[in-house]
Amino acid sequence: MAKQGNIKKTLIAFGFLTSCIFFMQAQDADNNISNVINHNDWFALDEVLPQMENDIQTPFLKTMAKVLRAFYFNQPETFLAEFDTLLTFQNELGFNNISAFTLMKANVLCQMGRYREGVEFSQNFINRHIDEYGEEKFSYHFAFLNNYENLVDVPQPALVRPNKNVEIPLKIKQFDVPSKKYVRAMYVPVKIRGKEYQFLFDTGATMSMVSEEIAKEIGLKIVDDSFKITGVCSAIGKIGVLDKLSVGEIEYQNSLFIVAPPIEAVDTIVKIDAVLGIDFMKAVGEMQIFPKENKIVFPAKQTPQPDFGSNLYFENKRPLLKTAFGNETLKLIFDTGNTGHTFLQSTYYQKHKSIFDLFGTKETAHSGGFGCIKEIEVYKLPEIQLTVGNQHFTQKQVQLHLENSGDNEDAEDGNIGMVFVELWDQITLNFDKMFVEMTNE
Repeated sequence: MAKQGNIKKTLIAFGFLTSCIFFMQAQDADNNISNVINHNDWFALDEVLPQMENDIQTPFLKTMAKVLRAFYFNQPETFLAEFDTLLTFQNELGFNNISAFTLMKANVLCQMGRYREGVEFSQNFINRHIDEYGEEKFSYHFAFLNNYENLVDVPQPALVRPNKNVEIPLKIKQFDVPSKKYVRAMYVPVKIRGKEYQFLFDTGATMSMVSEEIAKEIGLKIVDDSFKITGVCSAIGKIGVLDKLSVGEIEYQNSLFIVAPPIEAVDTIVKIDAVLGIDFMKAVGEMQIFPKENKIVFPAKQTPQPDFGSNLYFENKRPLLKTAFGNETLKLIFDTGNTGHTFLQSTYYQKHKSIFDLFGTKETAHSGGFGCIKEIEVYKLPEIQLTVGNQHFTQKQVQLHLENSGDNEDAEDGNIGMVFVELWDQITLNFDKMFVEMTNE
């Protein structure tokens, strides 16, 4: 059976969470927090919960808010501690919510590399309740088990680094791609078994990846040979584990890799043999990208959180960047693997269709990623004014997609990548404190 590589909106199955909020007491703090949760507004939750926590009158609502904030803002230890308290409110939660939060915990454990614990936790929950509720109630749990059941004997990843700043070279490569004027990507050197490889540095990749030929060359141990990989399109690949790799003086042990099959439609245009993904970046915590100086620094001492707070959270394992466009707050995937245009999804276009149709000029563009290259209809916007953190800037050559081009469009408003990165002298990306901060000298 093929394994599901991206559990789709598992917890908007969190839609269940809205059903248990309606009876909340009328206190202002309770109502405000309930409203934020009902709208899945996690940036607002991160902002208002510290201010209102002491005023929330409903104990289970307070704990739920803390659990959700920890889940989305990459605080796994806090999540696990608060989860046990949340389960003391089973009568208030109801079965659907208990199931959703149980699945959250299983995912958190596996993302920490505690695969056996996560699998057993989910399986035990199914075993306790399946006779009462039937198999159909556990479809998300079964998808989760398909993801992780073959990893139960894989050791937990570990990062070993010196207590000093580690600097590595960064190479920005221009691709010659038909129909695209701007296709640039960041590459970094990764050493495996004494040999150096150039890896795409990709904040949009939920897991690191290598081609079949590289996997054989580095002696990758395959632990799952029927893994469904999802991207712009889908394919069946493999999952392997590597005992160690080195990025500069940083050693990353027991890392997982997707092994991507050859796909001629993509490989003949841009062939990418190796990708360094979010798994490594979360482990290292902070990286300072200097695109004009062609280097990345992994600091020994992390940067303090800026005054604007956290402007990133994880949705489906991808980092969403809080971005202001006019009077709206957008959630854009921060994706350095996006080598082309910044774009806004069709869901955003549908919200403002009457406005954009007045002046938009329709064009055919190519949308690509893992699996395939697609032709899609877009409006080309010469430029838009955006704000990230405390920086206002002009983003040129933005595409507005007129049709669905992915499987998770309801989770984000668009995607921002290399054309954004190259605007700045330095970008600080911190996955512990969940922020992106940019500076120009």
